[in-house]
Amino acid sequence: MSYETIWEEEGVYQCFSGQVSPDEKIHASSEVHGDPRFDTINYWITDNIGVDSYVLEKSDAEKLAYLNNAASRSNPDIVTPFISTHITHRDNIIHYLIHLKKIGSPWKGKLFEDVQTARQWISTLQST
Repeated sequence: MSYETIWEEEGVYQCFSGQVSPDEKIHASSEVHGDPRFDTINYWITDNIGVDSYVLEKSDAEKLAYLNNAASRSNPDIVTPFISTHITHRDNIIHYLIHLKKIGSPWKGKLFEDVQTARQWISTLQST
């Protein structure tokens, strides 16, 4: 897998490509959590359009939910749009979002098929 993390004025954009493993996803998340800018971001976009294959299970999605829920104590105001068109990965993202809500995370997440629509959702939330 390769990924790129781009810090924007009000958030972060992570773009993944190739094959994604659970350890790589955790590493990418930890990179964002550990950055001093994390405490002030409003959104975290995870773009998975360039991913060829996934080796993520539902249990991996739950682990990421727990990891991000812990990070939400530092910044509870993040919205997290996910972009994917891959059926299996979309199922895992939905499982992650349901689990994140179940464990009480304050983060709002949603699944999209393209970055433009995800950014429009962020803009809508920020204008309210």
